[in-house]
Amino acid sequence: MLQIRKVEIFEYRVLQNVNVEFEEDSDPQIFPIASNNGGGKSTFIQLIFAVLTVGNQKDYNLLSNMMSHVDEFSMRIELQYLKGSITLLIKKNNASKILSLYSNKEDCIDALKSRLKDTATVKNPKLQYNSLDGGSYRGTRELICQRIREDIRKLEEEQLILEKKIPILKRDREVFVQDTIIKIESSIIYNPEILLYEISQNVFMIGAPSEIYLFLNQEDRELALQVDNFKYYQVICSLKNNFDNFMTYDMMGAEILIKAIYKFQDLDFEMKMKTGKYGDHIDRLLGDLDSLLQNKRIRPNEDRSALVFLDLQGKKLDVSCLSKGEVKQLAVYIWLKYIVSENSIVLIDELETHLHPDWQSDIPKNLEKWGPSNQYIISTHSYDLCDSLPPSNIKELGVKLRSSKKGD
Repeated sequence: MLQIRKVEIFEYRVLQNVNVEFEEDSDPQIFPIASNNGGGKSTFIQLIFAVLTVGNQKDYNLLSNMMSHVDEFSMRIELQYLKGSITLLIKKNNASKILSLYSNKEDCIDALKSRLKDTATVKNPKLQYNSLDGGSYRGTRELICQRIREDIRKLEEEQLILEKKIPILKRDREVFVQDTIIKIESSIIYNPEILLYEISQNVFMIGAPSEIYLFLNQEDRELALQVDNFKYYQVICSLKNNFDNFMTYDMMGAEILIKAIYKFQDLDFEMKMKTGKYGDHIDRLLGDLDSLLQNKRIRPNEDRSALVFLDLQGKKLDVSCLSKGEVKQLAVYIWLKYIVSENSIVLIDELETHLHPDWQSDIPKNLEKWGPSNQYIISTHSYDLCDSLPPSNIKELGVKLRSSKKGD
């Protein structure tokens, strides 16, 4: 099990001295994050996502991109993981930059010492070496070894200068992401990199494809403001296609759903062979899907290449007959059922958009049904969504909002 217990953000853009607790005894573990427009609720969601998936961001550098918006930053996240507790302290300031430089130089020294050891045993009379000063040297083994020793000496001298600026240097439970430090306090004994990787496997986010995401680099973000913003959409598609933790509402997951339908058909047939009676896996799946649609049914086509929509008499419907709300419900259902791991943290940005107020009220019930073991943190403007949960589950950022129409 992975759940957030507390998030403290001391300063990040509009988020100033934010302190939000997600109580362990809250039932359900569904927490709307509410604020006025521009109050930081989407930023809050994106920041948590960038931090908690840092162990598996591959080449996307989401956290580094988030940190590019600020010169200094401090955040604390308390997690419950398995049977232990974990606290992540995330900092970016002058000290973190110095520590990052120190770490980089230490890694360079280790690499050069390894290179020196290898070079000393090479029998080739002529060797080449690219020095730290940018020069390229060719010569005997003795000459190249001398150049490597000079580079090691320079780096060690620079390290000594940095050490004077750092009274206490602790490295055992710290991970560096460029000039940002993540310090780990844990009741569980883990390698820091492995722990962050394991956490990242159970943190997911879904949002609108039109959102300008702060965890993208500046060049990609600016594409969203162009007259033809198709290139920005391509960036979003590339991210979600290569990073399973991220999803947008526009993608219905036809391939995933078709595979699931035929997998469940096979399971039902296997049960028939074993017990003489067909199972009900496929009936339950199709029943769930049909319940998400208004007087329509969803089925795979004959060659399993696409989904088709039918009316109640079995007549094929044009895809334009689907409302945006129905598409969104299908996307979230498929995502939670077939992509999101169990016992995960699920971050959702403004799920209520395009949904009828009655559907907004059903959001908590549906999330519990589709992914009952997960913890959900949802940025929202919807009073109907909030009114369907205990008041203690609602977390407000900044100025307190007006009371809902149903009461306090």
